[in-house]
This record gives sequence, C-alpha cells and structure tokens, in this order.
Amino acid sequence: MCVGAEDGMVFVYNVAIKFKLFRKLKGRYTKVTHIDYFEDSKLIQFSNIDNELLYFDIETGKRVKEELFEGDCWATWTFPIGYASKGEIVSVDRSSDKKVLAVGDIYGKVKLFKYPCNVESKIIL
Repeated sequence: MCVGAEDGMVFVYNVAIKFKLFRKLKGRYTKVTHIDYFEDSKLIQFSNIDNELLYFDIETGKRVKEELFEGDCWATWTFPIGYASKGEIVSVDRSSDKKVLAVGDIYGKVKLFKYPCNVESKIIL
C-alpha cells in the first residue's frame, strides 16, 4: 500500500507483514495528490500539486522513465493528466474493467469516454 504525504514523499507499506514500512520514495517538495499502480503493482506513478508525474520501481525505490511502461498497463488511473486523459480536466477515474474514463472538466461537467482517450475522443454518454 502506498501513501502520499504533504512533503512529496510516498511511503510504501507491506500489507502482508502488518503494514510494515517497506520503502520511502522521494518525490518533489510538494504535496502528493494522486497515486496509481502498474498491473503487477511493482511500479507506481504519482503526481504532486503541480501535476508533475513521477514514476518509481517499488522494489528498488528508484525512479524510472515513463516510456518504459506507457500504455494501457495501469491497474488504476486517477490522474487528471497523462496519456489516457488529456485536456482541460480537473478530476478523472477509470472503470475497473478499463473501458470507461469519467472526467470532470474545468467547466464543472462530467463526461464519459472510451478508455484510453485524448481531447479528440468522442463522449460516450
């Protein structure tokens, strides 16, 4: 389990061992706002209040490059930015079956898109 902090740190806990602290990941010096897991849960991506995406290998604690795993390989997607959601978005959540992306935009509207999507994608509802 990963928990983001106000100072840009992400704390990784081992749930199987009574939530023992496993690793500390150092991001930037601003509040962590979103955390998502790669399909195998060995990688995470997280953003800060400035909407900067950072990618980490949980096993090694090292940052990794985005292009190594870009695509539809994320088990969760909550970022208002990134390859799956581009445009004037302030909140986003993906369905568990990875088929629909719900998006709240800067105009206060909620839209549903086929996942993955970009600003040219058509609204499905």
